[in-house]
Amino acid sequence: MADAIDSDAADADEPTAAFIGLGLALGAGLGVTLGAVIGSITGDLGFWIALGPSIGAGIGLLAGLLLASTGWRGD
Repeated sequence: MADAIDSDAADADEPTAAFIGLGLALGAGLGVTLGAVIGSITGDLGFWIALGPSIGAGIGLLAGLLLASTGWRGD
């Protein structure tokens, strides 16, 4: 019985990890792009390219956690 409970818990964590990982990856990638655009407009490209992925990853992490909290599974 304990093995079944442990495997169910592990299965429930897989979508959570996928949503968080996907959110971080997409957020950081979009953050680089957004940082390059803002940096080229403001003239401070290095600062925004360095800051963009951090902001994007933070937003992506929040989006991934929000999706994971809904309990949705992409089966």
